[in-house]
Amino acid sequence: LNVFFLTFVVLTAIWFRRLFAHMRMWMQHLPLWRMTLSLVSNDWVRAGAVTAVLPYAPAFLLLSAINHAIRRCRGLGSTTVLGSSENVEKQYFTGRVAMALEAMRIWDWLSMTEKIYVWGFATI
Repeated sequence: LNVFFLTFVVLTAIWFRRLFAHMRMWMQHLPLWRMTLSLVSNDWVRAGAVTAVLPYAPAFLLLSAINHAIRRCRGLGSTTVLGSSENVEKQYFTGRVAMALEAMRIWDWLSMTEKIYVWGFATI
């Protein structure tokens, strides 16, 4: 039953791709959407997301590194990340993961550490 549901969700996403793109453009002009995007820069929200994702991070990073190594061996994906001159051969992860890690590098991790502990104790 779960396979049928997953198939339905995937096919719906594929079929309505253009509609989703148009709605995304439309939603960017809404004040509520802008407020939601500004909420992402809040340290408490970031710490909650890190607390939820951190147990799965090693497996996810390992899959990204394996995917990138396979792409390098096959000669695929010769683009640079964030417009830098660093080649793909010098990276360890795929472009999307490298961009996310680079964006997370500028976060204030010292202030987020205590918030991660609070989120961790709240989930227990």
